[in-house]
Amino acid sequence: MVEVDLLETFDEFPSEIRHGINALSQGISIFDKDLFLVFYNSAFLKILDLPAELLAGRTHFKDLIRFNTERGEYGDVDVQEKVEEIYQLALQFQPHKFIRTTARGITIEVKGVPIPSGGFVTTYTDVSELVDAREKYEKASEKFRDFTEAASDWYWETDENHCFSFFSERLEQVLNVPASSLLGKQRGKLAADEGDQKWIDHQNTINAHIPFTDFHYEIISSDGTTKFCSVSGKPAFGPDGRFMGYRGVGKEITDQVRSEQEREKAHADRIILSHILDLSLQDLPLNEILQSVLDGILQHSRRGFKQTGSIFLAEDKQKQFQLVACTGLPAEMTEKYETIKFSDFLGSENVDEKIKILAGSDRNYMISQGHYCVPITRATGLLGILNLYVEKEHEQSDDEVQFLNSVASTLSGIISRWRTQDELRVLSQAIEQNPAAILVTDVEGTIYYANEALLKSSGYSREEVIGANPRIFQSGETKSEEYAKLWNTISAGRVWQGVLHNKTKSGEEIWERMLIVPIKNRSDQILNYVAIKENITESREQEKERERLENELRQAQKMEAVGQLAGGIAHEINTPTQYVSDNLKFLKDIWENLSELHALFDQVLPLVQDNEKAQKLLEDIQELKDDLDFEVLSDDVEDAISDAVDGTQQISRIVRAMKDFSHPGQKEMVMSDINRALTSTATVCKNEWKYVAHLDFELDDRLPQVQCLPGELNQVFLNMIVNAAHAIEERNKAEKTSDLRGITIRTRNLGETIEIDFQDEGSGIPAKIRDKVFNPFFTTKIVGKGTGQGLSISHDVIVNKHGGRIWFETEEGKGTTFKISLPVKGKDTATQESEHEE
Repeated sequence: MVEVDLLETFDEFPSEIRHGINALSQGISIFDKDLFLVFYNSAFLKILDLPAELLAGRTHFKDLIRFNTERGEYGDVDVQEKVEEIYQLALQFQPHKFIRTTARGITIEVKGVPIPSGGFVTTYTDVSELVDAREKYEKASEKFRDFTEAASDWYWETDENHCFSFFSERLEQVLNVPASSLLGKQRGKLAADEGDQKWIDHQNTINAHIPFTDFHYEIISSDGTTKFCSVSGKPAFGPDGRFMGYRGVGKEITDQVRSEQEREKAHADRIILSHILDLSLQDLPLNEILQSVLDGILQHSRRGFKQTGSIFLAEDKQKQFQLVACTGLPAEMTEKYETIKFSDFLGSENVDEKIKILAGSDRNYMISQGHYCVPITRATGLLGILNLYVEKEHEQSDDEVQFLNSVASTLSGIISRWRTQDELRVLSQAIEQNPAAILVTDVEGTIYYANEALLKSSGYSREEVIGANPRIFQSGETKSEEYAKLWNTISAGRVWQGVLHNKTKSGEEIWERMLIVPIKNRSDQILNYVAIKENITESREQEKERERLENELRQAQKMEAVGQLAGGIAHEINTPTQYVSDNLKFLKDIWENLSELHALFDQVLPLVQDNEKAQKLLEDIQELKDDLDFEVLSDDVEDAISDAVDGTQQISRIVRAMKDFSHPGQKEMVMSDINRALTSTATVCKNEWKYVAHLDFELDDRLPQVQCLPGELNQVFLNMIVNAAHAIEERNKAEKTSDLRGITIRTRNLGETIEIDFQDEGSGIPAKIRDKVFNPFFTTKIVGKGTGQGLSISHDVIVNKHGGRIWFETEEGKGTTFKISLPVKGKDTATQESEHEE
């Protein structure tokens, strides 16, 4: 292992690295083997509140300790003794970490790491805000616990055999479990976690008739979900001292338990990541560090990992893996997979493609059931693989992926440092591997640093970017005023964030969300600008695609409505048309008989002189006349003609209603007769309601014409009537009846507004879904009966396009009334009123 003398190489560091260290908020000092101060940054002076004059010459470690002791940093102590005590500790050159509070009340975390050639590097971090926040959090947590412990959701009682004998009414509301299903049963028999040790302890408690508080357990509700409960109880005794049972209160704590589980997961994650970071600073062989990392993950994680895992490192130009850490694997497996080819490990010859899938945007690390495969990567390629085993039913979550990303990223830093033996490269690599594109410029805007993500997203090489101006990324589509605003903001020392329309080297136009932060020195002078960029082109395209799909869905909804109307119209026109057809056929037959009679009369006339022949013809005529029953026939012909006329008039009415309903292509608001629109819509969709309901109108004849979009309002009216018919049909099915129930449409003139009611005698709307009825795609109808867009579109048309209101009043089992309020003069003059509670 090659050792690098940090003291000898520090002066050779690039200037940007030296500037970066000096700009850190964390204080840094370096003492040589003789304990003379050889380097410090600005934060070192600020955090320790040291005067610059103290460090002007060749400052020794004792000088600093003496200065701090004399000003009371270590309390009322003997100065010389304290200086000597701390000096002797420093001479041991051992890693050290502690937290102390300065005389000014600032809490500082101090970490020291020895340098191989002698001396040590120390960091100083102001953790005052963190300590204050932690104290406030603990106090808030205590108040929260006091509050929740005082709350309860239901009351319960058990008998002398510990079987439930009573529950208060709120039990069913809270747990969604019928109280009748719990009565007569013991609590343990109802729990989902009955076999746990805690139940044995609890049984011992209640058998001993001892009060208990906050006993937690799980129960399965009627819908199959798991509920967490907390109960407290006291034993009850009769006048004779005989044990009667328990009485107590209970509360649902599902949300608290879930939150606590998430907090435990997050806390465990922080412990693991902190553990890994601490390991990365220790001077241990890489294999030992990685084994400790793996053991820490398996020991502390609350994410359902089994106590089994492994870490493989990529070697020999990524042609094989070497097993460097494992826990819980059988010995034969560790021997077999001590080294393994990439293709054998990943199950594919195309390793790059496999890694791309594993580390892609979807972050799908679970390559098979019960097995996580997390790539450890850096910009130059694959470093290794972290394997973690879970139960087969385990589901990957976003926060779990974020945790695995953090672990993999930290492992990447450890492995990189140990492979390169260059501590500063770890810092550089952390920035270099950041998924966000980052660049740093001077105050004139000249780029002198760009990370790998920026190079990859822009298509430029590092040589092309360094020394250039960010103008190379401009597409020409962003207005010059926007750039002027940007520069005015950052030149004034403020942070700018926004979206710019840029382009790559290839000319591809992209959208980037940017954050630009001015970096200042202690004199508040701007030294540099740091820009962080995120390519949001894909998300913008997805948003456009979503809008396109929504428009297509609206169109499909309209086409569906047109199809329903067409079917209804065809049905309605068919009946009067049949009248016309049947009666005209009847008239044709009669006309043929009348023609035959007329022909016989023509034969009679020439023979009228021949009495004998005339007599025979007259008898035939009389017989035919009797057969035709001419008097009745005359009435039938008159009725047939009347029916034909009525049929054609009905056809005309339907056609007029359809014309009134359609209003094709109407984009501008016009004055419309709402009463006529309602009657026309009811006529058009009659086939939807006539078999289940009778429709009545209570229309205000004083109703003024309303400025509106007639076609879109007709669509709303159609939705209201069809929904009312479906609600009645639903109720009839539930009650197994075919009664015709009522639909009433009424209008009222309220002056500046009108109100329209659609009242039905349907099934009503259940309370649990009343707040969702206007949500897009929400429907309670069977597949094929509706899309869940009718009421959503109706709400949009009434509220957003007409400035009106739409709400409903309902009672389960009795019916629903949807109410619509519209401004007479249109949306622009509508007064803003709060919506009714739905």
